[in-house]
Amino acid sequence: MSESLYRLLDQSSSSGAGGASPRYRSSPELSSPHQRHQHHLPRRRPSWTFSAFFTPWSSSPRRWWLCLGALLLVIAFVTGVTKLIIYILNPDKEPKSWQYFCTSQDEFPHALADSLPPVNVFVGVFSYDASYERRQLIRSTYGTHTLPRDARTGAPLAHVQLKFILGRPQKQNARKVTLEAETYNDMVVLDMEENMNEGKTYEYFRWASENATVPILQSQDSSHSSAGASLTSKKTVIGWKKADYVVKADDDAFIVLSELERHLRVSPRTNTYWGYLIRDWFMAGECYALSHDLVRYIATSPDVVHYTHGKEDKKVAQWMNMHPNVSSLNWVSERCWIYDGPKTGTAYSHGYLFPDYVDKLKRIAAQEASQDASGAIVGAGGHFPSGSSVHGKVPEPPRSAEWRQKHSASTVSKWQEPYVVPVPGMTIEEEIEALVEGGGRWDGFWTHSAKPHSAAPEEDAAQVRARRYLNRPHGGTVVVHFLKKSEWFLETTLALLGTDALWRF
Repeated sequence: MSESLYRLLDQSSSSGAGGASPRYRSSPELSSPHQRHQHHLPRRRPSWTFSAFFTPWSSSPRRWWLCLGALLLVIAFVTGVTKLIIYILNPDKEPKSWQYFCTSQDEFPHALADSLPPVNVFVGVFSYDASYERRQLIRSTYGTHTLPRDARTGAPLAHVQLKFILGRPQKQNARKVTLEAETYNDMVVLDMEENMNEGKTYEYFRWASENATVPILQSQDSSHSSAGASLTSKKTVIGWKKADYVVKADDDAFIVLSELERHLRVSPRTNTYWGYLIRDWFMAGECYALSHDLVRYIATSPDVVHYTHGKEDKKVAQWMNMHPNVSSLNWVSERCWIYDGPKTGTAYSHGYLFPDYVDKLKRIAAQEASQDASGAIVGAGGHFPSGSSVHGKVPEPPRSAEWRQKHSASTVSKWQEPYVVPVPGMTIEEEIEALVEGGGRWDGFWTHSAKPHSAAPEEDAAQVRARRYLNRPHGGTVVVHFLKKSEWFLETTLALLGTDALWRF
């Protein structure tokens, strides 16, 4: 064999023994025929999936931060939209133009009220088992001292009945509630769990449709024998009559029951929904009234029972709009004499209001209207069904911010600001007077002087009341709401009733 042939055979044997030729060297990626086949195919991109993107254990830290950021953006967006909707639907974004309401609504028909007999009113104050202190406060204040009274004797009349409405008490409070109910006979315990917006109002009206009654005196013949003769005499017994109106009220509201009865007395006896009208939509939940026929409708309607959960005052308006004769309903609105207490700082808050100050505002408004021929008021549209009768509806016109500020101004309260006493070191009597819209008996002292006040007012309590009520026994505040503190409740009692009325009975 030639030398060249031996050299060629030697290279071949070396290659078979492990020497790899660069041309045919194996690579780790192509260690199997299957892998070699994959290497030559085009690589496919995996399809994107929502779950894969949000898997927190992704191999890439960047992917984890991306999914966290996206989640936070979604939460922020949903939160922002929710707050925007709440803001748009919130009727309390700015203080109410209460001066406009008072000067624009019709005068109360005192002559008509005096000519009509009293109406029977059942007032249900929503409470709960542990709220014993507030119930006692109501019993000892407006529950006793604002009842309608006989003009001749001064004795309280029975045609306004007040009861506290509770759900089932918790086990630890059950015996206390039972003792309280037996003692005062003014509590109704509904057979349901305690709640506010989960059906309690519906159950209350369902109960009231059969049980909201007021006592009446009835004559009854009585027969007896005397000396062998049969004699007939008459005796007076107590009977019960269904109320003409059923009222739902909150326990943070101070209600002047005599004024409430007079407002309902001049309202239609049937198909009537009375209260503070908000946004031409619903009556505010602190105190509203329904004529008995509407209460009966709520209790028996096959449709209402399916719409019992939600904001209870708005639900009642929804039930009214579901009424089969909705166009015949009377929406009776009172926007002047229902307001929030002067220290609450809400959109409905201002000082305690009396007829003399409202009369002053009306005279000022009339004078301004005579000087401004362009002051015509155009009412805004509402949510009332076509044909519904609306009494006392005074829609707030879309005026300028300056106009709104002027007509919502109070000498006592400031929007969303805590109340501050005008002069340090005042007596309780002076503090109460400072809470009266317009300055009270010492009008001008609170804002124009920083010196201690020592001179007593010249008028006595009877003269002050006669002046404030324009020499009438009635015509003022009906409800003061949002009295969350017992102190505010007592201040309201002193401002509206006075110590003479409180100490007399």
